[in-house]
Amino acid sequence: MRYLLRIVLFALALALIGLAVTPTASPAQAGSPCDPQRSVPYAWHLRPIAPSPGDSVTLVFGSCSECVQLVGYEWPTSGPLVLDARMPEMCPLTLVCTPDSLEVPLGALAAGHFTLRVEVRAVVVANDSTLCTITRLDSLSFTIGGPPPPPPPPPGDSLLPFVNRIVIGTPPCNLCAPVVCPNQPIHLALSGAFPNGCYSFDKLELLPSMIVGPRVEPPIVRLTMTWRACMVCTMNVKPWSADTLLPALPPGIYVLPLQLRFVTLGCDSSLAETTYFAHRSFSVRDTCFSPPGEPCVMADWVHSGAGCDDFIERGGSAKATMTITSGLPLAGLQGRIFLSPPGLLVGGLAPVGRAQGMRIAWERTLDGAKFLMFAESGAPIGGARDCLFPLMRCTEPVLDVTLLPDTDSVTLPPVTHVRVSDLLGADSLGRAVPPCPIATLEIIEARICAGGDCDINHDGLLDVRDLVTMVHCILDSGPCPDTSSASFDCNGDGRLNVDDVLCCARTILRGGQRDTLPGRPEPGVAVQVGEAAWGARGVDLPVRLARADRVGAARLVFSLPADRYDVASVDLGAQASRWLEVHEMVDGKLVLGLIGFGPETDGPTEVDLTLRLAVRSGQPAGGELALDEAQFAGPDGATLDVPANPTGATLPGAGKLALSAARPNPFAGETRFALNLDRGAAVDVAIYDLSGRRVVTLLHGALGAGPHEFAWSGSRADGSRAGAGVYFVQARVGAQKLARKVVFLSGR
Repeated sequence: MRYLLRIVLFALALALIGLAVTPTASPAQAGSPCDPQRSVPYAWHLRPIAPSPGDSVTLVFGSCSECVQLVGYEWPTSGPLVLDARMPEMCPLTLVCTPDSLEVPLGALAAGHFTLRVEVRAVVVANDSTLCTITRLDSLSFTIGGPPPPPPPPPGDSLLPFVNRIVIGTPPCNLCAPVVCPNQPIHLALSGAFPNGCYSFDKLELLPSMIVGPRVEPPIVRLTMTWRACMVCTMNVKPWSADTLLPALPPGIYVLPLQLRFVTLGCDSSLAETTYFAHRSFSVRDTCFSPPGEPCVMADWVHSGAGCDDFIERGGSAKATMTITSGLPLAGLQGRIFLSPPGLLVGGLAPVGRAQGMRIAWERTLDGAKFLMFAESGAPIGGARDCLFPLMRCTEPVLDVTLLPDTDSVTLPPVTHVRVSDLLGADSLGRAVPPCPIATLEIIEARICAGGDCDINHDGLLDVRDLVTMVHCILDSGPCPDTSSASFDCNGDGRLNVDDVLCCARTILRGGQRDTLPGRPEPGVAVQVGEAAWGARGVDLPVRLARADRVGAARLVFSLPADRYDVASVDLGAQASRWLEVHEMVDGKLVLGLIGFGPETDGPTEVDLTLRLAVRSGQPAGGELALDEAQFAGPDGATLDVPANPTGATLPGAGKLALSAARPNPFAGETRFALNLDRGAAVDVAIYDLSGRRVVTLLHGALGAGPHEFAWSGSRADGSRAGAGVYFVQARVGAQKLARKVVFLSGR
């Protein structure tokens, strides 16, 4: 426990270096030290970290004393806990954080989810003279007796759990270290892995820097992850990755603040949040020019970020995309594709990207293929054109390699290594551009992994009946034609579980085959599409599967305006524990697979799900959704003969840009109003007083098309109660501004 506490305090100290420390600035460059919106940087945690019911719990506040000194606390018989702090006029810029802490005993607590309101009172001083007092109201949430938090991060420069890799900048060549160039957007890539499928990566956000000073500072990078404690987990390692562009910065040394907001969803749907802090130092170069040396060309592959770049199954195909990096524009390129071990063969080569117009000649060899590609005019690939950073080498895709199973091979190799050899480029004058020397032990290759044979019932077809049989075998709830791992281990991880069902489901969703033999009549089975309506995140579309007790699996194909909408999610609601859902967009259509668990007599007669569609940024809402195709299999794996039932829905349009009147008005408790967007846009919604001062910001960010509801309860930005009077609701949408008047009565 002492080790855990030391790590938490160490992480807090580093966090406050990157997040809470502000450099000295002149009044013209910084906000007023008494600005009510000024933050009071502090952190908190519980001791013990994961308390059990009946444990003596202590709330520990922490800060960097150079910026925030924790003076004491008061806890009146009624009202929030009051935390007293002392702050200088401006926080000094320092890389040394002297931790300050304050402990508040909470005593023995019963099991449950708790929210503690804390009023922070920070006295701002200058030369031992009091300038003002800043007050803010916070809420601290924690769970007693709930699921334990994720393990504390190990010491180091990252300090964030489940984050294994942080890359700031872009490599000038494939095997070069990343660099950050001045006054250019900065590429940030993060990746890691979860131990099982109960964890999920939710989003990456860029928040404004808390540092106020004479120079521009990088934003705060906040990651959000969720652990669903009572979910049935897939037990394989689950990788995640995210990337974004940071704003451009001038030359210098910087500290990138990092936050990880970790949400624990308990068995009773309670939420508990833990925030981890970290930092990562980086420097921005004075200039970025192409590295010296002779021109050369280097090949690599487009990687998926996981152990396998693509999967292949018997009867299927896989693709590997070759890239090149060249400091000189190329008019020609030749080389050899080498495959090992035997089992796959090259089925085709096709130029892609800027190489798409180049001519190509190739022939298959015993261990792969050899190729020659050239441009009839110019030098279309390589060089510094279209690079993120001018005058630097950049990587671009040039060749798609299609791989097929070798019919002479009995089995597919678990992993096929795809490499390039004998590479040679030519410029527009025919001069040779040799391969770059590689001073590394890293092997440059693509990895193609063999998936299992999803034809579980061995009828020579891939359809939803195979999924039903597969579920029975894995759950031991029905007959198994074959229990060998070669047949069931679709994802090649050596284990047989629900992940293999998902792997085969994706294969079948992409096409599969339909049985031409007549199936068992099931006239009661039908898919019914309800009326579409605007929801919290876009358009919600209810879909009902009637007589679901007679269905073991279904494959549904919906057409929709794919240029306007993204499929945000498919929500099974209360049926999520009984049905497995997988979906993806294939050729502009939504293909949805449903696989049931359990015997037919034990299931509901209807399954209701919701398709959630998000309107793409800048696109208008509206259009039609229709069910184009449906395949069904019974719980016993037999094909079902279901009558055609054309169904669909009209997707609602967003209407005109409008701000509704507030209701009720006047009000004393809470008033509500709606902002309707005709298309997605950046929005700022705030409350102003009669003098034009902003009272509180309700939203500052992007919203999709459609209606969005807001509420105001008369609180200011600092949590205090606004005075009675006339206020204005104002919404800025791009260059347009909408406003409504509200009257607040401070009757309570």
